[in-house]
Amino acid sequence: MSKICNKCGQENPENLTFCENCGSLLLNAQDSKKDSKEIKRESFVLKDDFERIFRDYLPQRERIGTVAAPISYFIKDELTDDFIGLIDGEFPYNEIYPTTGTGNLAHCPQLSFKSDLGCDLRLHFVFIFKADMSGVYLSMRNLDRKDPDEVLKTKRDVYQYCIKEHFPEFEFLESIDLVSNTEHSISYKKATIISKFYSKDDIPSDEILLEDIKEFIECGKLLCKLKPLNDEGLVKKVMGR
Repeated sequence: MSKICNKCGQENPENLTFCENCGSLLLNAQDSKKDSKEIKRESFVLKDDFERIFRDYLPQRERIGTVAAPISYFIKDELTDDFIGLIDGEFPYNEIYPTTGTGNLAHCPQLSFKSDLGCDLRLHFVFIFKADMSGVYLSMRNLDRKDPDEVLKTKRDVYQYCIKEHFPEFEFLESIDLVSNTEHSISYKKATIISKFYSKDDIPSDEILLEDIKEFIECGKLLCKLKPLNDEGLVKKVMGR
């Protein structure tokens, strides 16, 4: 059974996970046909939510400054509910956690969630906004972000190497720039494995965001399957030891 790419429409061999043409996550032909019937038109619920955050977050952080600001409640309530509505039934998930700070509004608000990757690797997925509200990242991040820098670097480099080796068509950012030097922001950057950036002027439809999330989850499942940190030879090869 062939796999049809939902983004570019190219037909791909059944054994591929990502499209040969555009690198997007592939569904099998039956699922693609089913989805094409269910999705009658593009929706932009998260785009609208993100644009409200881009517009209101900085003014309210400057004027109000605390988590009592309306935008904080919007992220914790409306954005979270809309996100659950998007992913519900698409893949197993748990621990959806919006963060806007403790006391004062955070420089970089975020919405994180965990998915069943098939193992106990401590990874989660995050939408995190840049401090200047110029865009938002989708990231796969190490939950143990307070690990020593050397440990975080080893995990990042080895995981990135494995993703590139097994999914060569898959494109991702190797680091992020949150435009913030707070202790939390620095720790988020160090713990990030892979990312994709969406400019505030170029937020895609809900359907594309959902496909991007699924691609990241597939990368997490790959790492669970490989458990590359247990391969001493691979770690030495990647880290040049």
